[in-house]
Amino acid sequence: MPNFCRYFDTAGYFFLTVVTYKRQPVLLEPYMRSALKQALKLTAQKYPFTIHAFVLLPDHFHAIIEIEDTLVPQRVSMIKRYTTKISGFKSDVPLTENEKFERRSNLWQSRYWEHRIMSERRLHNQLMYCYTNPLKHKLVAKLGDWPYSTFHRDVKRGILPPEWAGITL
Repeated sequence: MPNFCRYFDTAGYFFLTVVTYKRQPVLLEPYMRSALKQALKLTAQKYPFTIHAFVLLPDHFHAIIEIEDTLVPQRVSMIKRYTTKISGFKSDVPLTENEKFERRSNLWQSRYWEHRIMSERRLHNQLMYCYTNPLKHKLVAKLGDWPYSTFHRDVKRGILPPEWAGITL
């Protein structure tokens, strides 16, 4: 596996994608949703962050978070660790010997994707990417039909117009 560096920048908005190990479609299970929600709260207590957008899909989630430091990796690691521990997840998908040696989880991929958001336009684009992702994966016909995102929260707060619920691709 190649070595890669993360660019550590102070504070700001970050778009995250975190994927399950071998894309196991387990994240919508009620016990898993509950564990992830608890993990997000526990992580925010130690490493505060604000969630500006969040969408949960069967095998991954996207989030737009705002932080005041450089500790994105610590937050993601803690979210993954807590979710695994709280859920008590057991998988039929075996780990390789190297993965066992490295004490990897059979719930999450070892890596995740992050992108620093540096403009209002990019923030809008990433927000729309989050909210339209269930449409892209053909999980629903209209944006407003997906219950596992902060889209409905943003409509209630008046941040997004209610007519966006009818968006289709």
